[in-house]
Amino acid sequence: MYYLGIDPGKKGAWALLDSTSMKIVDWQAADCPDVGWIDRNHRGYWAYRVRGWHSMHESLALTVQKFDLKPGNVLVLIEQQGTRPKEGRVSAFTGGFGFGVWLGLMGGMGLPYRCALPSLWKTELFRGIGGNGKEPGQKERSIRHAAEMFPEFAEEGLTLGRRHSPHDGLADAACLALWAHKQYGRWPDMLDQIGEEWASDPRPRGSG
Repeated sequence: MYYLGIDPGKKGAWALLDSTSMKIVDWQAADCPDVGWIDRNHRGYWAYRVRGWHSMHESLALTVQKFDLKPGNVLVLIEQQGTRPKEGRVSAFTGGFGFGVWLGLMGGMGLPYRCALPSLWKTELFRGIGGNGKEPGQKERSIRHAAEMFPEFAEEGLTLGRRHSPHDGLADAACLALWAHKQYGRWPDMLDQIGEEWASDPRPRGSG
């Protein structure tokens, strides 16, 4: 069984967890298709600028093919986006747009998915290891936890093979995949009991 964690943020990523080996077996930094506002000749014409759509789709499609991901052997967990206090309209729209792009990709690929607010999955996953997922430094907490749980991934993936600070989007994606495994570990058995209609409903639910 595989669990695909997706951080849909502007500097996001995805990571694929194999629950048999409990290793992150594939990953990709996936900058969200950017929504930029362009004022053409100062005449008030605005357009959306979308970057990275095709490369993001192609890289994920290759992973789906490589691991033969399909309903019954994979569950996708996407971090749900919401507005934050004092967040501007453009920032809120950009976050929502990226979230929608990922939902569209999952729907187009036919992969079952769930969504979880950061306040939910971080609070539950990081409980007892310092903080409650809402304090400053939560990105650092994700990086530390991903490195502890997946040392090989930390060495090969978190820094993208370069000597710089770890990619917090990749850390979040790995932690999302881990939380999905903890939350929905009985997913194959649940499919037999609840049917495909429930599986295709993205609303967050417990594992029973």
